[in-house]
Amino acid sequence: MGMVVAARLTGLRGEERGRKEATMSAGKVDEDRRKQIESDCVSEAWKIGAKSAATALGLAGAAVGGANYFFHGFRTSLGVSGKAALVVSPAFAMFWLYSELALHECSQKKQFELLEESRKT
Repeated sequence: MGMVVAARLTGLRGEERGRKEATMSAGKVDEDRRKQIESDCVSEAWKIGAKSAATALGLAGAAVGGANYFFHGFRTSLGVSGKAALVVSPAFAMFWLYSELALHECSQKKQFELLEESRKT
């Protein structure tokens, strides 16, 4: 990659070469900034998703535990795997939903910030 860029730059005059190099280094900075933003967004989405999944797991576990304790029909009609599925499924769903929403919101916010930064320069 570097040799191709160098070969292309050798055909340019001095001032054009300087502008081309500045543009390529600015592109590298932008790419690094985008990767950092992506990493921040994924980290934020992971935290929000885990928090919502834990909340859903607690609520669903309490509901299934209460139903199992108080209702004989619930206790006898479902096996262990069915009860476990009733507890775990809302947790997975909440993790997926809230992490996707957080990723979308973060990417929109960060894209706006990048746009504002590019307008300032």
